[in-house]
Amino acid sequence: MKHFSLHLPSLGIALSLLTTICTSCWAEDVFVILGGGPDPTSNQVSLERNVVFAKSTIAAHSAATSSVHLLFADGENSARDLQFHPEHSTELDAEKWMLRLFGSPVSQFEYRNHQLGTAHQPATYSALKSLFGQLGRTLRAGDRLFVYVTAHGGPAVQEYDYYDDYYNDLSSAPTPNARNTTIALWDEGAIDAEEFSQWLDRFDANVPIIMIMTQCYAGGFADTIFNGSDRKAGLNLRPRCGFFAQRHDRGAAGCTPEVNEADYEEYSTYFWAALNGLDRLGNPIESPDYNLDGKVQFAEAHAFVLLNSRTIDIPITTSEVLLRKYSQLRKSSGSKERAPAETGGLLRMFLGGANSATKSPPKRSPDSELLGATESLEQIIERANVVQRTVIRELAEQLQCDLQESLANVRRHRKQAKTKLASSESKVAVEYQRLEGLKTRLTAAVQGEWPELLESTFSPTQAALAGDRSEEFMAFIDAAPESKAIKGRGEKLKELRQHASDQANLEARWHRLTNVLEIVLLQENLARVATPEVIDHYQHVIELEYGSLVQ
Repeated sequence: MKHFSLHLPSLGIALSLLTTICTSCWAEDVFVILGGGPDPTSNQVSLERNVVFAKSTIAAHSAATSSVHLLFADGENSARDLQFHPEHSTELDAEKWMLRLFGSPVSQFEYRNHQLGTAHQPATYSALKSLFGQLGRTLRAGDRLFVYVTAHGGPAVQEYDYYDDYYNDLSSAPTPNARNTTIALWDEGAIDAEEFSQWLDRFDANVPIIMIMTQCYAGGFADTIFNGSDRKAGLNLRPRCGFFAQRHDRGAAGCTPEVNEADYEEYSTYFWAALNGLDRLGNPIESPDYNLDGKVQFAEAHAFVLLNSRTIDIPITTSEVLLRKYSQLRKSSGSKERAPAETGGLLRMFLGGANSATKSPPKRSPDSELLGATESLEQIIERANVVQRTVIRELAEQLQCDLQESLANVRRHRKQAKTKLASSESKVAVEYQRLEGLKTRLTAAVQGEWPELLESTFSPTQAALAGDRSEEFMAFIDAAPESKAIKGRGEKLKELRQHASDQANLEARWHRLTNVLEIVLLQENLARVATPEVIDHYQHVIELEYGSLVQ
């Protein structure tokens, strides 16, 4: 892999130049696509369609020598493993009321076998481990490995039971890695970031690995740039980077049983569209070739997501994680400010081993030389590369944020949006409880009229009232005073949920703008506080992030 030594006064300017440099050609691109849920009820049709969209993009824009290895749900099994909601539902009023009072929302869904063909494996732990073992033995220096995950994820698992008698003294119990998040696999399996990092280490040290992960809590896997996916263990110098739909501590958007792809709003929708030039429906998009070099780079595709995705996601990259660990901002009081939302000492780098950066002492610049939250958007734009400038300007325009405002003010806007979101969610919770109270009363009245419905299992009477005897059932429902109130409360709840959703999307956009502003400043400060080894590796990570499918 080709490396760059950037000896310029501004790392931001250097990165602007870097985005226009073409990296060396690779011998072969290998794609591993991991998709689906852990069981049929969690295996939504959108996950299947994400795979189709990704494969079509790869086929159209990657080299002819590329290969794709797909692991999805139950693999070649012909069982109905995929959940979907029929686009044109023909439910009668009686059926809707029966579901509303006695059924689960899952009752509205149907199942079919996936439509991805038979040339793939199940998304099980054993199949994934076997495939990575095989690829680890066959890929050679110059090859690239892409790992795309469209699945479900979980937060860091609590490995130790703090209520167990064994841990009477809680202070002696091991502290789990809060960023060791998981990917759910078929048949209730899972792989966490720490073990995944170990698998990646078995590949040739000169095989670049690029991750695109869209599961909930995906950001935990960004820590695979550290040894053992542990920030305390130092940088892993192997060439890898990643793009993650969400932080390590938040659920992500997506995963829907709805079949209309025009309504899909999640990371994959925009990332693959950016690389493809076409959206999911085959319509051309405005190219996000922000640096005008004739190709769309991965970092540009990520930026396209930031600007166009109207979701709760706060997407991150590996380079951002590195900066938040090893760089810092200036506080207005004059003391150094760690990157927000991160913990750890100031550049205490316990780096060692064959895979780690060497123990050069960190640079120490006077605090007055560091950039901080008092910088305005306009000042930060001057230090940003072309992709970052585009994101800052367009997000600021979307949010009606003046470029003269400071990063500190943007943070305040974000906090205000978060407070409004909490208020909106509280109103949803209150209205939901009111609606549930009405439903409970109506359910009791219906069961008083038809005691057969007191049975916990589905009864013939329930089927009859939703079918042949629906007029009798609906006459009772329409006469009940609760039914009209339920309809009104239902509409009110729908409005409140939409408002809360809009507020969540707004809060996420303020968070995205805050992030990119902080990253530009952290990037600029890195050269003033970090070791040469860290700076050098950061440049290599950036080089990978500004790669592309087309070489």
